[in-house]
Amino acid sequence: MKRVFFSAMTALLAFAISIQAQTQKPKINFNKLEHDFGTFPEKNGPQSYTFDFVNLGREPIVIKQVQPSCGCTTPEFSHEPVLPGKKGFVKVTYDPANRPGIFTKTIVVNSNAENSVVVLTIKGTVQPEPPKLEEIYPVKFGQVRFSSTYITFGNVDFKGNATKEVELYNDSSSPLTLTLKDLPSCITSTVVPSPVAPGQKGVLQLVFDPSKQKEWGYVSYIANVIENGKQSADARISIAANIEENFAGLTPEQLAKAPSVTLSETAYNFGKVKQGTKISHVFTISNSGKSDLIIRSVKTSCGCTVAEPEKNLLKPGESTSMSVNFDSTGREGRQFKSVTIITNTPQNPRVSVNITGEVEL
Repeated sequence: MKRVFFSAMTALLAFAISIQAQTQKPKINFNKLEHDFGTFPEKNGPQSYTFDFVNLGREPIVIKQVQPSCGCTTPEFSHEPVLPGKKGFVKVTYDPANRPGIFTKTIVVNSNAENSVVVLTIKGTVQPEPPKLEEIYPVKFGQVRFSSTYITFGNVDFKGNATKEVELYNDSSSPLTLTLKDLPSCITSTVVPSPVAPGQKGVLQLVFDPSKQKEWGYVSYIANVIENGKQSADARISIAANIEENFAGLTPEQLAKAPSVTLSETAYNFGKVKQGTKISHVFTISNSGKSDLIIRSVKTSCGCTVAEPEKNLLKPGESTSMSVNFDSTGREGRQFKSVTIITNTPQNPRVSVNITGEVEL
């Protein structure tokens, strides 16, 4: 009986010691687990908040690690042991630079506490910095700034007009009158308003009429910028377009009667040649369709290559020769030159042939 009683007392004592040991463990208790910075402007810079905690246990708390979810978040924390009943902190700083919009970041706190892992959260909304003048209008000539000096009309139907606009800004203290010089006859320009008041923006409007020029495919032009009657050095605008024919309105019957371009071959390899050698190869272009084939344009990828068909109008079933000449002078190594043929074929208005080979010294 005494032995049974002794065993029971021993077990009870062990249980009490266990309970006491558990209650003696440190316990980290934060004042809150989430902080909302609200909405603030990016220009206000880094935002900080301090999460305070209390040690509710009977042993010191030691923070082992504080790990943020992003490099934009920097933590500081109590490095010394926090005694029972005392306060510690985890300070979190968020850097909003170049991070506009809503954010939510977490910070994982690891310690020797009973609740060894605690996740803190910060959130808010960053109002972006308004763009600077030089960011909106990055190109400056004299007293005028442009949002861009490269204007592309994209694909333009040769039967229709296209319009493009580019913003400009008068970056001076006097009125600005602006015109473009050396524009081709197919492009007209207008600045609205004119003149542009100091510190105000305007719009350069360009209208492109492809019917007033003879080119097909990719075309490009350079126009000089004239400010108040004077031209600034290197003040130029580049203009580009791709002139094509719109076949979208053709009926199935019209498509069935359309011309069709066929090439005898699409590539020629001249092998290895010495530098300065002139290569010539003849391709055959045929009309396998049911109406007249018009060769509207032949464009080469390099000034070292020349291509010219003998005829530009082919009746159904008719063919013509196109000699492609490549001058290897000044060239070295592997060569790849292309020739693009633009026709009035609805199915494939653009076809290409390639000239390849290797030029040795």
